[in-house]
Amino acid sequence: MPALELDDGTCLTESLAICHYLERFQPEPNLLGTDAKEQALILMWHDIATLDGYLGIAEAIRNSSELFKHRGLPGPVSYEQIPELVERGLRRSQVFFSDLEGRLTKSPYVAGNRFTYADIAAYVYVDWAARGIDIDPTKGRGALARWSEQISLRPSVGEAT
Repeated sequence: MPALELDDGTCLTESLAICHYLERFQPEPNLLGTDAKEQALILMWHDIATLDGYLGIAEAIRNSSELFKHRGLPGPVSYEQIPELVERGLRRSQVFFSDLEGRLTKSPYVAGNRFTYADIAAYVYVDWAARGIDIDPTKGRGALARWSEQISLRPSVGEAT
């Protein structure tokens, strides 16, 4: 879980909030957009990645992995796994990867012509699917494979893995 503790003790625990906060003090390189249209596209693709990609992958992992027995949903309350949700989660994630492929055939990056926060979110989910549900999201998706390889070569990605 990402976390940033501020000097006054405030703790930010969501990556979008952390990026927004840091960008106010270090505006370049900009990850959240330079004008209203770019900002809206970045936020839109972040939501698409989260709602369509992350939630589908999480559904498959949380309902299939022994590590999540009695933890079908995150949070302090125990929820039993529902095996039938695994297939739905896998389908949802495949739809997201196909949508991402379609987008990347039209644009070099997820939200436009440059690397942004939308790329960070989408890349994390592509990588998470490969590790967590043992699928290759890039298989048969040339634009997604090109983009994923390009992102994986960024120094910050190499440092994080």
